[in-house]
Amino acid sequence: MFVRVFFGRAAGNRRRANAQGIQRRIPLSRTRSQLFMTQMDLPRKHFNRFNDPGHAHALTFSCNGRLPLLSRDRTRVWLINALEAARLKYRFAILAYVIMPEHVHLLVYPREEQYDVSAFLKAVKQAVARKAKHFLAIEAPEWLQRLSVRTPEGKVFRFWQQGPGFDSNITSMETLRRQIEYIHYNPVRRGLVDVPGAWLWSSAGTMESGRIRRLIVDPIDGIFPQETACAETESGRPSVGQKDTDKE
Repeated sequence: MFVRVFFGRAAGNRRRANAQGIQRRIPLSRTRSQLFMTQMDLPRKHFNRFNDPGHAHALTFSCNGRLPLLSRDRTRVWLINALEAARLKYRFAILAYVIMPEHVHLLVYPREEQYDVSAFLKAVKQAVARKAKHFLAIEAPEWLQRLSVRTPEGKVFRFWQQGPGFDSNITSMETLRRQIEYIHYNPVRRGLVDVPGAWLWSSAGTMESGRIRRLIVDPIDGIFPQETACAETESGRPSVGQKDTDKE
């Protein structure tokens, strides 16, 4: 029942390829085994984030047990709303994103020199987890228990995979553009769509057409001003503090 209620149509049904759902089969037996494997909280690995001024961040985080908890539009909208709220509260620019069935890729840039990526992600994850917990408590309470783990303080509901996920600092426009391409091609590599812009739950369509779909994405121009200054210098135009010797 849970697979039908939370993930979408019953697992095992093959659907037509489209940008709204999942074409591939979700084995029910694997889904259950993954859930039981997440019943105990495992020791957390040590992880350091580098909140360096002027750096963009490529972030990846996954659902509990890599389950396709983001397969329904309802759950994706929860995530979109959480991202919008967190970007305003913590002043982060969102440069690119894709919501896959079981994980999320984000490319963000802090607007302030003093910032905390962990606080931003915590706000996003907690908002979605609260919505999911409330939904399951009403629609499928037995699965609310199965998505919970034992801790010294008791059982804790886990929508997201425990741990910090992936965080890579980006300091150049070339790397930034490569990362955007990697993010947008996730649904294509999975076989969900033929071209990046056909996947409705990413920034690819917005960047291609200029029309806002689900979430506003911020322009990447001027993200690394030091590169712009260097490019202007190399092209013969004086940067700030440089004399234009041709006019002397």
